[in-house]
Amino acid sequence: STFLFRNLLKNEEFRHKFINTFCDHLNTSFQPARVTAFIDSFQNLYAKEIIRHRQSLNMPSATWNSDIQVLRDFAKYRPTYQFIHLMGQFNLMRNKSLTLDVSDPSMGNIRINSQLCSSYPWKGNYFPLVPVTVTALPKPGYKFIGWSDGNTAISRKIDVNEITSLTAQFASSSFDPQSIVINEIKYISSIEINTEDWVELHNTSEITGDLSNWNFKDNGIDNVYVIPENTFIQPKSYLVLSRDTLNFKSFHNISSPLSGNLDFGFSSAGDLLRLYSATNELVDYVKYEVFLPWPDLLANPDHSIELSDPLSDNTLGENWKLSSLSGGTPGAPNSSLINSDDFMKGTERSALVKNYPNPFRTYTTIEYYVSERSPVSVKILNLSGQAIRTLQNLEHSPGYYTCIWDGRNEKGDLVVGGVYLLQIKMNNYQQTSRIIYLH
Repeated sequence: STFLFRNLLKNEEFRHKFINTFCDHLNTSFQPARVTAFIDSFQNLYAKEIIRHRQSLNMPSATWNSDIQVLRDFAKYRPTYQFIHLMGQFNLMRNKSLTLDVSDPSMGNIRINSQLCSSYPWKGNYFPLVPVTVTALPKPGYKFIGWSDGNTAISRKIDVNEITSLTAQFASSSFDPQSIVINEIKYISSIEINTEDWVELHNTSEITGDLSNWNFKDNGIDNVYVIPENTFIQPKSYLVLSRDTLNFKSFHNISSPLSGNLDFGFSSAGDLLRLYSATNELVDYVKYEVFLPWPDLLANPDHSIELSDPLSDNTLGENWKLSSLSGGTPGAPNSSLINSDDFMKGTERSALVKNYPNPFRTYTTIEYYVSERSPVSVKILNLSGQAIRTLQNLEHSPGYYTCIWDGRNEKGDLVVGGVYLLQIKMNNYQQTSRIIYLH
């Protein structure tokens, strides 16, 4: 029953995410004070009934109180024992304490991995050589100006072997609604990537924007989507508005906010998309066409259209291009930025891999990006890590590549349905992801 999980743990990225998620919960959900409060609340809730029940069976009530104390002791000592267990299980160095703080809690928060810090200074324990991700989250009306060590990246990975204390610094700033731009559009879908229509909004500023009750419209008089309350778009980040969020999630797994469902679609013959603030100010609009200088999405329905530069005039067709990646890049930098030297600086020069559809029945298309000349191998593995099909094993020049797996092994036989691993290697980089074959 643990076969799949044990094999996934062989992948360093998955293993680190598992360890950090476990630590996140040990530092929050499983904190003794929190768990003991739950135990006490249940004890108070059932105390009268337990006493009555035990009296009816001629059992002393004192033993029940002893049992409750066992639970309290378990809650008290569990985090310590779990950290020791993780250390032994994964051959880790001893965990270290990390302190996170903010210059002013009214101005912003910090998210560590999957958890939002609840109070400040916040303290938690993590393992050296298993980097954690910290992200500064300025509140509306404020901007992030940097970390206490001088780093200005709003989201970064840190190692507790090197950094054990960090403060996010924020400052007052007024949010300009005009900094929200329509950045990427998907107005037609292919059978293979049927996400339905969607549009991506991009916050070009350094300040968190509150888009609660903003209105998104197309050319139709009655077609209006009201963005829900408490919808925020972080600095330099994205918000995707989707006509069908369920279909969208079948093809895209994004960390940026996703909002929907829109009850109208975009015309494949050209349309006017408009964005209004909560006070009904026109913030941005795009009137896209299906003829030059606009990109030809009708002939390339697997793709999307995107701004070449989010700061360019998005009313001009010459500033739009087809996304280099099938399916587009909703909730992430546009493909033209992914391919740029500026974007690649400071990031892993690695393969950007995606496959679609997933799960699949007949074939799945695998798309990957090579940033520098390198020998590349693309293989399908079973869950034991054995290669059952080699799809690519050649020297590659920089660029985007695709290949197809039709569910067959090297002998040409169809494999049994189930979970398989897609492995891509280049230079000193390796990435493994999961593929589900329905047969």
